[in-house]
Amino acid sequence: MIDLVDRDVHREAEPVGTFWGRNGLLSFWRDWAGLWETYVYEVREVEDHGRCALTVAHVEARGRDGIEVEVSTFQVWEVRDGKIVWQRTCLTREDAREALAERCG
Repeated sequence: MIDLVDRDVHREAEPVGTFWGRNGLLSFWRDWAGLWETYVYEVREVEDHGRCALTVAHVEARGRDGIEVEVSTFQVWEVRDGKIVWQRTCLTREDAREALAERCG
């Protein structure tokens, strides 16, 4: 997967924070993965907007403390030269649409 990411990628994840570059992204994913006993991420919708896309994913997870989570997440992606250069995860579809309009017109 890391081959699909630009080395200078910029990732914004509500409400977790902002991460820069491949190393920042890898560090985030290592920390995030450590929180979960199980984590299933299923993309259910993809909207093509030229250089950008909006995806809707369904997540079912169980934390290491036993708490179960089921939620939809909304991501906006920008791709340049076949690499992900920017990505924002939002808590609502409306926020994702706003991010799409701001970033990708």
